[in-house]
Amino acid sequence: MKIYEHQTEALRSILLMYTRGYRHAVVFELRNDKLPLIAEKFAQNYGTNLPAWKRFERKRKGLPNAWVCAMPKAGYPGLSIIVLLGSFETLNNLAEESVWRRERWQPAEKVEIGDYRIALDKRDRGDSAYTIKLTTRTLSGLEKYWRALATQCQFEMIVNEARRAVQFYSLFGGVRRQLRRLIRSYKKLYEARLKKPWPGPDPELLPHLGSFRKAGKEVKDET
Repeated sequence: MKIYEHQTEALRSILLMYTRGYRHAVVFELRNDKLPLIAEKFAQNYGTNLPAWKRFERKRKGLPNAWVCAMPKAGYPGLSIIVLLGSFETLNNLAEESVWRRERWQPAEKVEIGDYRIALDKRDRGDSAYTIKLTTRTLSGLEKYWRALATQCQFEMIVNEARRAVQFYSLFGGVRRQLRRLIRSYKKLYEARLKKPWPGPDPELLPHLGSFRKAGKEVKDET
């Protein structure tokens, strides 16, 4: 099991594995002192430590494969988010008592991975690609809080919250587009109400996450 120190690197790998066909997921939280036990369990049950050639052989025979990682839960020291991904078209060819069939698999794009989710999103150039986005719950929480601050005319606090959001969240293309729309609307409100330039992050110039490796090649993030 790969244990990541930073959420961004974990999310990069999760997205990469998703694009490689690992489309089913189980996500849960676990104390860090339990990580060795769960790693051993998954290696035994799902072969998460198998070398690439054995995974290839299993896939060729119509058998499922699995990949697992742990990433820190933001704001909760000592707690990790476990993401188990499965690659299979069906499990009906396995015995009913198989651990694979007992697991509560869900479509990976339907599960929350902390504050994030996998989604097919429209890019600025007009086409669509899989990316990482903020969950509906997370984005809604931001919107409600900023709206409350605006109602109280605490516009400088909105500026601070915009800066914090840009620094705190992993700016995959999907996340960046979500924050751009949110910050853009409050930039207009700030300038209309206070009659001065918005001092916060420029919504049109938010940082790009960069690139990640896929199949031995350098691939730009799906901006």
